[in-house]
Amino acid sequence: MVPCDDLQSGTYTVRNFWTALHIILQYTLPPNRSLKEYLQIFMSLQKCLSLTLDKLREAYTGYTALEIPTTFSLLVFLPSNLPPELHELTLPSVSIGFALAGQAVKDTFLPYRRANLPLLTVLDRKEMSPSTGVLGSVADSGLAETLAYTVGAPQGVVGNKFRLILVNFTIKLMGEQGVVPVKMEEGERRLVEMLRDRYRVLVTLDLAPPYKWVARY
Repeated sequence: MVPCDDLQSGTYTVRNFWTALHIILQYTLPPNRSLKEYLQIFMSLQKCLSLTLDKLREAYTGYTALEIPTTFSLLVFLPSNLPPELHELTLPSVSIGFALAGQAVKDTFLPYRRANLPLLTVLDRKEMSPSTGVLGSVADSGLAETLAYTVGAPQGVVGNKFRLILVNFTIKLMGEQGVVPVKMEEGERRLVEMLRDRYRVLVTLDLAPPYKWVARY
């Protein structure tokens, strides 16, 4: 368990490489940088991880324990301004989350994700069915891991013009051809809508284009 005041539970559970990488990035990424800088860091990280994991898979062919997330997500928190009634926001500037890979990993970490983002459980009651399994696809995503940090957002109306802009960019982790964006799925869009209903100051933006697009290295 790692103490983390930005999460509702106050702790973050580390059990594998990806959860360790998430919390390391959470504490080491520089705060208060521009969206452009965070995007550059994110895409550079994808390139480093993709190249390293390719080499690892070549060296350990058939090693089944190497469970690699299909996607990971960048979430940048951009306050429009800081009203006088809010001396400071208890929010990070950025978060990078990884999709859960492998059923054993999902069984272990889904309860922790629900504890830090209770709306996942609400979504479970509203959307989950034995045939569709909507909750699983939402809680498994890297976006769900990053959205847990919205717990520090002010509820209700703060000032006349204050807005907290959440910019999401999800890409394939093993993009062999470069950076491959992934659009939000239906369940993820519903989760974001529920967050906007709870935190009226939120404005969300998904950077994935509506058409297929690949950024070459």
